[in-house]
Amino acid sequence: MTIRGLLSSALIFVFLLSHVHINSQSTQAMYYLNYSRSVSSIGMGEQTVTLRSSEDALNYNPANLVFAKGSALSFFHQPFQMAALIVEMHIPLNSYSAVVNFEDIGAFGIEYVDWNLGKVGVTTSQDPDGTGELADHYERSFSLGYARKLCDNFSTGIQLRYAKSNLGGLATSEELSASSEKLFVSAGLNYSPQFLENKLNIGFSLTNLGTKIWYVDEAQSDPPPSKLNLGIGFVPVENNFYSLQTQLAFSKPFDARPTESSFEGLFNDWKDFPNDATLHTGIAFNWKPLDLGNGFSFFQEFYLGNYSVGNKTGLNNFYSHGGKIGIEFSGIQFAAGYAGRWHNVHSQYYYPWAFPWETVQFTLGINEFLPWGKEEQKVDYAKPKNIILSFGFGRSFRIGKFKEMSYFGYSGTEGFEDGNIFFIEGAFYINENNALVSSIFYNPSDYVVKYQGQEYFRNKVEIFSIASSYRFHPLETFLPLFIQGGLSIVRLNPTSKYLYPKYDYKTALLFLIGTNVTVYEGIILTPFANYNLMLSKDGNSTPRLGGFNQFDLGVKVGCKFLQRKL
Repeated sequence: MTIRGLLSSALIFVFLLSHVHINSQSTQAMYYLNYSRSVSSIGMGEQTVTLRSSEDALNYNPANLVFAKGSALSFFHQPFQMAALIVEMHIPLNSYSAVVNFEDIGAFGIEYVDWNLGKVGVTTSQDPDGTGELADHYERSFSLGYARKLCDNFSTGIQLRYAKSNLGGLATSEELSASSEKLFVSAGLNYSPQFLENKLNIGFSLTNLGTKIWYVDEAQSDPPPSKLNLGIGFVPVENNFYSLQTQLAFSKPFDARPTESSFEGLFNDWKDFPNDATLHTGIAFNWKPLDLGNGFSFFQEFYLGNYSVGNKTGLNNFYSHGGKIGIEFSGIQFAAGYAGRWHNVHSQYYYPWAFPWETVQFTLGINEFLPWGKEEQKVDYAKPKNIILSFGFGRSFRIGKFKEMSYFGYSGTEGFEDGNIFFIEGAFYINENNALVSSIFYNPSDYVVKYQGQEYFRNKVEIFSIASSYRFHPLETFLPLFIQGGLSIVRLNPTSKYLYPKYDYKTALLFLIGTNVTVYEGIILTPFANYNLMLSKDGNSTPRLGGFNQFDLGVKVGCKFLQRKL
């Protein structure tokens, strides 16, 4: 977020881009096939082999297609902005997928992936410096998957994927085309032991198994992007309103050289294990659809994860997060979400990942009875006892390093000034003592750099947050008092054209205390105090994770409605 070192950072980044491919940490060809392509998979540490969701099942475990409810269409977009704004590289990756689950037959899924890498100059043996023509450079794939439950707690799935990689102008002969086409197969299992009331599930898959890949010279072939994925998922809390799901998984590539196929690697590529493995951990706090009445329902999902690569491929350990909100009406469900990497523990060693990600996903779901003309069966979603919709304002007070942090020895400081905070909030009460809370915050602030006590630079930073929290009223003798804790995704937008990146993402922990005071029938006044702990890089030269402290004091005005007797 600071301007110091900006020019040198840009020069280093351009240098790295000219020498390092975006997949430089992988020795496998077509590695883009292993990129996460959903909010849930990125948010859970870039892995969903055990997640009870059909999202990204065609990427990590085709057996998970059985968790689809009805039919769903999904669009995922990864723009890879880390390169775009400095050297004008526009290399978006898009994924289009669909899944249909038939109760008596099984679940089917399809996916089309298109990674547009732009145009590359064409060279030939006669014109090694280029002919002046431009050729398309892209990676594309199409896959079909099928999964079926063999019994209530065991499912299996299989998938076929056709992939084409075209490097266009990288060929050095008119007779040769720098492209490759391959067929890959994937298979997976998902099992939930009954002894823990199906709260535990085990996922296993082998993905993108195929033969070696080459573009121009077979002697310079690369292994296919094959992986083994194995994990354990546990759901410690689940009820009609929400669920809490955890995952611990690892993935191992089959990238031994020389090799004719990844099928060989299944047996002879284990000498580097576990140094070549990647550990994935994640936690998901997901609201189930809440019945708002008149056919409308609302839901929200939040994810927090970690991705840690073994030391064979170099240090790369980062945190990820993701969030999704959606509505459902008369059997049709629409959701929009964001996910990304928000902190890299080793960013100073692997420079490209120091830049933020901003992936988005849109999903359209359809009740399983609608497409086939069957009589719709009403889904009995949980009904909140009441809902309080509020808007409010307050004042933010930053302390410690968030307020002022030194650099250049003791000659310079940087920090964020105090500012106003505005927000809207929905509190969905499960009963009189417990509620799920969704909030959106706007908290503009001035970022100030000083040198030897004199102001050197000032810039307004727009700060937006979306939060998912749990509220509890602990005292029966004074029921209006509540405490609240949650997680928020924070987006910081500097308004100056001299700052890069043009945005940044963080994760914050929220702890709040307040009181709901009824001032008139249905009108609620809520004074509150909030502690906001934003997690970010701590220090000027080290990427370790630290906490930045902020206190918010304010008041909310809300309307209480939809009262139901439980």
